[in-house]
Amino acid sequence: MARFGSSFLSLTALVVAASCNKAKPAPAQGSAEPAGSSTAPSASDACAAAKPEHGSRMAWFVDDYAGALKCAVATKRPIVMDLWAPWCHTCLSMKTTVFTDAAMAAIADKFVFVAIDTDREQNTATVAKYPLSAWPTFYVINPTEQVAGRLVGSATAAQFVAFVQGSQLAAGPDSVASLITQGDQAVTRGDFAAAEPLFAAALQKAPADFARRPELVLALLQTKAKRDDAMGCVTLAIAEAAHMGNASSASDAMGVAMSCAEQVAKQNEAGAQATTQMQQVAIATWTKLVDDPKAQLSVDDRSDAMANLREALEAADKHPDALAIAEKQRALLDDTAAKAASPLAASTYNWPRAEVYVYLGRALDIAPVLVASANALPTEYDPPYRAAWAFFKGQKYADAALWANKANALVYGPRKPRVVNLMIDIAKAQGDNAAELAARTELVATYKALPPSPANSKALVDAEAGLAAMAAK
Repeated sequence: MARFGSSFLSLTALVVAASCNKAKPAPAQGSAEPAGSSTAPSASDACAAAKPEHGSRMAWFVDDYAGALKCAVATKRPIVMDLWAPWCHTCLSMKTTVFTDAAMAAIADKFVFVAIDTDREQNTATVAKYPLSAWPTFYVINPTEQVAGRLVGSATAAQFVAFVQGSQLAAGPDSVASLITQGDQAVTRGDFAAAEPLFAAALQKAPADFARRPELVLALLQTKAKRDDAMGCVTLAIAEAAHMGNASSASDAMGVAMSCAEQVAKQNEAGAQATTQMQQVAIATWTKLVDDPKAQLSVDDRSDAMANLREALEAADKHPDALAIAEKQRALLDDTAAKAASPLAASTYNWPRAEVYVYLGRALDIAPVLVASANALPTEYDPPYRAAWAFFKGQKYADAALWANKANALVYGPRKPRVVNLMIDIAKAQGDNAAELAARTELVATYKALPPSPANSKALVDAEAGLAAMAAK
């Protein structure tokens, strides 16, 4: 996610943690037999399905948590789970830049790796068991299915190795690391009320020069946001901004806090003043990151920081400054995409490139690039969707409809409504009532086919209302 809080780099293993001694949770459906069972497969058989993908240094089980668990039990190795989605540019950045790094050799044979596409219906139970706070989310899971570490968002190769290795190191029950582990486990259960005091206690106990303080602050900010403590979120971010370092966690923390500030601004005069102060702090933090060539940021991270800075500058009525940042972001992304090792690696930058080109009023300049990406990756739904969006923003509606239909033929899961909604917008812009009616009908059917949830139920009601209004015409 590229806007305020695009990725939440956190938590346990980055500060050298271990899972706490709690009762073993019930195995997930399809779980492997316990180690030592007479039916347990041999290590070679249990792990045979794992294969390298996209130039990765590690062998991955793909959309097969049960298979990964069997391998983990057979080999007594922990699982590293990557919860990702095809539309997530940060997910693609991790796959094509971090996981291909030579540093991954240090962990490649010591863990079992599984990649879970969260859009696929077959993975619904796994995602429910190990939920996301943002895309991507990574878990280290012991063969007992106990969470030992959680990392949300991006990381450099060195940071990712530290996260994975650190999750298996022992820590005292009252240590900072153990408190964070317990907080991670509470978040995994969806118990944010339990997680917040654990993260707060860890932060209070951590020394001022604690190496992973930024990740801990980020975890606490995110938890406060989940608990609707917007003022507490803003207050913490302002207090800790000077200690957040020069990695992606600093950028992400400002993103979370700015989202909180948007809520605080609506409350009262004190909230409006806190919002103004938060805005100034965030702009200063992002500016420092963007101007630091040695900041621990991937190109994707740096682009996100630029996008967030640009949005904050616009909110502060500094449009010329925002334009200047946009031009720097565009040049960075264009240069990096041109040097990408593969069409998939280049597609990492499709969305931020499309967004910044549209912001600059140049939608039709990037559209052919996105078309080329779609042609180079004919089984992927995201490139044609991005092309359709760029053509739509450039008011080339026939081209937009063509590529939206191609995306719709490929898309699946919870991303499909976004594609269909774009088709509705295109049809409305064309004045094509028949196409709009057909798209609205498909949107209702799409929501009915998705797994039940409060958000999907509300979206279905809205979609049905839109269809009824259109039919009444």
